Amino acid sequence: MQSFYFGQSVAPLYGVYHEPSGGEYRSEAVLICHPIGHEYLRTHRMVKLLADRLAALGYYVLRFDYSGTGDSFGDFQDFSPEQWCDDIELAKQELQSLSGCQSIHAIGIRFGAAMLAFQSQKTVFASMFLWDPIVDGADYKDQLEKMSVEMLGSSWWFAKPRPASILEPGEMVGYLYGETCLSWIEGYKLSDVKLDAVTPIHFIATDYSEAIVDMINELENSSTTEYVKCFNDMGDWADIKKIDSSITTQETLNYICKELG
Repeated sequence: MQSFYFGQSVAPLYGVYHEPSGGEYRSEAVLICHPIGHEYLRTHRMVKLLADRLAALGYYVLRFDYSGTGDSFGDFQDFSPEQWCDDIELAKQELQSLSGCQSIHAIGIRFGAAMLAFQSQKTVFASMFLWDPIVDGADYKDQLEKMSVEMLGSSWWFAKPRPASILEPGEMVGYLYGETCLSWIEGYKLSDVKLDAVTPIHFIATDYSEAIVDMINELENSSTTEYVKCFNDMGDWADIKKIDSSITTQETLNYICKELG
């Protein structure tokens, strides 16, 4: 495992590169796209475990932080998904350069899955795993706003309830979202994304999602698309008592490793 910076020297991205640690060295690599905001923290350990397991299967793996997130350059509120989608393309190119592999599989989680799907309209991947993807950005924003208000009024978080008026414009679950970012999120619908019917796509849902089922029905003529529902495995994204808890999942990781194995 090697941590490093890549991209533009004035605004570098932070990445962690996992070389194959077991089995045969494969001629394919895997790019992992984190969620954003507080969900990045919840899934950080799980993403590391997934990268380790894929490396043990012989894959080259890169996980990275978008601009303004994690250990990458900049402040979160100064960037938007438009830049983060460009970061996905840059990370793919970096992984190809490091590994020597042209065939790249990609895994996206939550809004990372939404951006991965959007970027796939311009960037070709060997296969994609869309893990609990955000289907409707406006609904996602409403959910974050509701959670922020619930946190302030909950005795679980504060001994004395606090008014929602103390929140800054764009502040949601501890993160300050810029106006451009919020505008992009509000206008996002996964159903508007033109997914490539040739690329194998795995939709993974840890809870029932009618919107995702509708997406699969639209792609039902494609034999490369799969819908996987993993009960009691991850989820609970909107539970304010769990928003700072680390997620460790097995069923979903097992599925991904099996499909790539």
